[in-house]
Amino acid sequence: MFLLLAMAVLPTGCLMKYTHPGGIMPSYHPMEDRAYEDAGWSTGETSSFHLLWAIPVTPALSLDRAVKEAIHAKGGDNMTDIRWWYATQHWIVGTVCVVYVKGKVIRYRTED
Repeated sequence: MFLLLAMAVLPTGCLMKYTHPGGIMPSYHPMEDRAYEDAGWSTGETSSFHLLWAIPVTPALSLDRAVKEAIHAKGGDNMTDIRWWYATQHWIVGTVCVVYVKGKVIRYRTED
């Protein structure tokens, strides 16, 4: 009996995973009326984990943190053409949720 219980509880495999569409944003901050350069595409993500599906162990999901991470990765000032989505994974020990963002990072040019 103990062996059957151990076989049912010990594996910590993923029970279910699914992805949800989030949305599209033209820019993170309002665009400024000055010249800028395209720094390229960048991605960012944040995640959260709930132990036993109810007890938060890590900070909550934040779309803002994910976008700021993507902008910082390219040393930019703003992000345009933003697409975001989130994924949820249900594990035996809890739930993991992840927010993903992808967009073009821009840097404003300094006036000479």
